[in-house]
Amino acid sequence: ASGVQSRQWGAGMSGLMRAAEAVGEMGLQDFGKRMFPRVACSLPVGQELVAWDDFDVRGMKKPDWLLSRDLCAAGLGLETPLELPDGLRQQLAEGLLKVRLAIRLPGEHEPVITFARLAWADAGKAVRCGLNFIDIPEPGFRRINQFVQSSLGR
Repeated sequence: ASGVQSRQWGAGMSGLMRAAEAVGEMGLQDFGKRMFPRVACSLPVGQELVAWDDFDVRGMKKPDWLLSRDLCAAGLGLETPLELPDGLRQQLAEGLLKVRLAIRLPGEHEPVITFARLAWADAGKAVRCGLNFIDIPEPGFRRINQFVQSSLGR
């Protein structure tokens, strides 16, 4: 169990700590139990399941395109159900698999590519779910945070 826990939290926590430091540098505040503000948005999100030790963020091979429900600098919720065949949901929950994401922000040509772990999921094979980013590259974090901040200002 400790190996699974380290896969789930080890890499992700260091990324969130760096992100929190960046937010502190930008003078943002704590938003209740969430570290970052969240906005409702319907954005195209490419996703594909990959092995935990896959670190290639250069692009997607064969993504399934879904729609987001909400987004913050630490993760996103999917509105379109994520199809999880038997066994894959358990592998995601145990940290044996992760999700490579391509998030298309409005007005930007290149998507933000990052990895995420399953934070929560509805019951069933086709599930709405929440995903937490794992070691999001700093430029991607800043792009998402800028989108969220500008959306809050509207």
